[in-house]
Order: sequence, then structure tokens, then C-alpha cells
Amino acid sequence: MPGDSYELREEHPNFYGHLLRANRAIDDSGTSLVIPLLLTAIGLCVAIHMKWLDRLFDADLETIRGWGTYLAICGGFFGFFSMSINILERRAYAAAREEIAMSLQDTGWAVNELIAAVSGDEKLKELAEHLERDKYL
Repeated sequence: MPGDSYELREEHPNFYGHLLRANRAIDDSGTSLVIPLLLTAIGLCVAIHMKWLDRLFDADLETIRGWGTYLAICGGFFGFFSMSINILERRAYAAAREEIAMSLQDTGWAVNELIAAVSGDEKLKELAEHLERDKYL
């Protein structure tokens, strides 16, 4: 009878390894966006503050210069970043989903048993969240 992640790791190490790789792919899926988006937001704020955009667009942007604008820009980039990470994580999970389903059949575990087994495993935290939300697995 299936139980916890220790039992899964011991009885089906290949499947557990695949779950670890899938979790890592989900976890790493958005990290490549952090630095470019952060630098873009800061660069845009600096460009407005230093009047570089004034010269570039031949316009006076004095009315938008200020902390409110800078916070709005950073908040907008943060929202875009969060949305992008969510999309990238769902894609990473979708890529691993079919192999997880096939491995479940091989191991004889039910989906709910797998969810119960991995939900307490910190190494599989991100994967467990996606498994819990998956209505079609």
C-alpha cells in the first residue's frame, strides 16, 4: 500500500528521480527572467529620471518624473514577472505530466496516493502544488 515519499523513493527510485527532475524544471523555469526584467525596470526608471527619454523622444517628461511613476513601473514589471513565471511553471509541469501519468500506471499508485505521498516532501513542493491543481491526471 503506498504511503509517503520515503516509500516512493525506496520502492520506485527511478520514478522518484523523475519527480525530482520535474520539480527542478518547474522551480527553475522562471529564474532566467529575474535579472533581465529587474534591469529593464531599473533602466527605465533611470532613463526617465536622468531625462534620457526626454532627449530620445524630443519631449518633456517632467510631469511623469517622480517616485509614484517609478513605483508604478516596478510594480508593473513585478506583475508581468509573476504572470510570466506562472506560465513558465505550467509549461514545465505540462512537459513532465505525460511521463508522470505513465509512471503512475507502472507503479500501480493512484493519483491521490501520489499527491498524498509528495505533499509533505520539501524536495517535491512545486510539483505537489501542480499535481494538486491538475484535474485531468
